[in-house]
Amino acid sequence: MAIGTPTSLGTAISGTTTVSSKVFTTNAAITAGNLVVVAIGWYNSGSSTVAINSVVDSGGTNTYTNAVTIGSGGSTPSAVALYYVKNAAALASGGTITVTWASNVNSQSIMAYQVTGVDTASPLDKTATFAAASGTNPSVSTGTLSQASEIIFGAAGGYNAGTFTESSGFTSLAQNSPNGNLLAFAYDIV
Repeated sequence: MAIGTPTSLGTAISGTTTVSSKVFTTNAAITAGNLVVVAIGWYNSGSSTVAINSVVDSGGTNTYTNAVTIGSGGSTPSAVALYYVKNAAALASGGTITVTWASNVNSQSIMAYQVTGVDTASPLDKTATFAAASGTNPSVSTGTLSQASEIIFGAAGGYNAGTFTESSGFTSLAQNSPNGNLLAFAYDIV
């Protein structure tokens, strides 16, 4: 089966709200068997990045696995994470996805997409991260991929990061910048 184009399950944005969990209501149903990928961006006013404790959807239908999280230090540490669920169980439109952090965070941005045609047993092939200094373009290589046809998801962000333009070949899914905290999400089918 060919890999399909990712379709949005919705977006949740909180500009100045400080919370330890964020409930996001889907605007489309999750189709059983699909890969669901959730991009999450946030910052806090402490001296270190706050970790995510869990990502689950309503009724415990699907529990999401962390693919990668990268954070920065400083006076407003920010972070970006990608979570996924393989071979998802169906979830009706209007279901919820809840992200819970270890403590309060600011300016949360959450985007969820699903895609068909992805390996239902082992969809995660490689992960890579790059922490760019201010004014530097992030760049990362996945290395040699193990399957003939794959989809690559990428996320970028940070506090006062401005805007983001993805590399050629990638298609932007969405960009949000609540209260100056950027989250950009894109994909490429290779």
